[in-house]
Amino acid sequence: MTLILSDCLDPRSGEPAARRIPPASSSGRTTTLHDSTDRIAECRQLADEADRLASTSSVEMTRKDYELLAQSWRRLALSYEFSTHLERFIKARESARRPTGI
Repeated sequence: MTLILSDCLDPRSGEPAARRIPPASSSGRTTTLHDSTDRIAECRQLADEADRLASTSSVEMTRKDYELLAQSWRRLALSYEFSTHLERFIKARESARRPTGI
């Protein structure tokens, strides 16, 4: 299944303004650090793209929508970063609790 963030079109170019991104764990597998890094980078890239579209929009409502979209992408990137740090912390605590002789 693919998450569709928006089906809107850019008013100037007529091209789709949003991308489709697969969900974090569509197959039930654990997301790896590499996957998280890729997702963070993609979120930032999409935020930059939304900022660019906002700056070129002549329609106030559309500009505000793109600004909100950019902000949402940045928040999602921060959420992925937090999750990654939390996962590392939990793994470090679990490995510190394990007896070394086993």
